[in-house]
Amino acid sequence: MLNFLNKREKCFCAFCKNPRSIYTRKHIDIVSLVLILVVGLSFGYLHSSSPGILEVVFMSTMVIFGEVLFQLRWRVSIICKYCGFDPIIYKRDPNLAASKVKVRLEERKEDADAILGPPIILPRQSMSSKKGVLISRQV
Repeated sequence: MLNFLNKREKCFCAFCKNPRSIYTRKHIDIVSLVLILVVGLSFGYLHSSSPGILEVVFMSTMVIFGEVLFQLRWRVSIICKYCGFDPIIYKRDPNLAASKVKVRLEERKEDADAILGPPIILPRQSMSSKKGVLISRQV
């Protein structure tokens, strides 16, 4: 019904390369804000016929609650459901993100449903292109 509120974007996980969809809106937008205000006003008029301080408090509480829900929805959708990679944590601390992925992969190894899921394409560690230098030939 209100499909324009659930704006999702298809992308790939940066770690396991599996396709997934994430919410693109991190914060509340003007359409959602207007809808929240309309719901707040309608509940205010159901409570009493004239708007007062109670309706303003109720509407501001609903706006704050809506913003928190938008941010939580965005934050949960960012984390990969296959490998557990979290780009926000990776940006702050790559070692912590790597440990969380290792824990998720260990859990996935034990999970029978994950065996039937899409495979995780782990990134390969490449050796440096610079080869060793033979010191004995330099003499």
